[in-house]
Amino acid sequence: MAKVTKRVSGWKGIAIKATVFWSAVILLDLVLVFFFGPKFWSYTGYLFGNDTKTTLIVLMFIEGAILFAVGAVWASGSMETTFEGDNLMTNPYFQHEQWKQRREQTEGQNAAGKILMFAGAPLLVSSFILGFI
Repeated sequence: MAKVTKRVSGWKGIAIKATVFWSAVILLDLVLVFFFGPKFWSYTGYLFGNDTKTTLIVLMFIEGAILFAVGAVWASGSMETTFEGDNLMTNPYFQHEQWKQRREQTEGQNAAGKILMFAGAPLLVSSFILGFI
């Protein structure tokens, strides 16, 4: 018997994937700081600070900024405009009839950019909150 699995799509699927990705990054940061914190402090103490909390804040901020920026660039690169005109040779935009087909083709690209942005933004916010505590 084949097992039937329901695929979660749309915003709910993106939110679940972003939460899992964010949790994995936080866990990896904690492991990095726990095991390699003294190496960070001895070689790059001017950048990562000299204690566990500061190192974790800086790692989360750098990773959050990179993930958010890459996600924004990726999502904006897969966005396109439609064209309602007849002359497709002189205007490279998609006609309205072709838009549904093109939207289905770029659905995975849009989701990847959104996942990166929704994982990077909480990392940035978490680093600020952790810095003020």
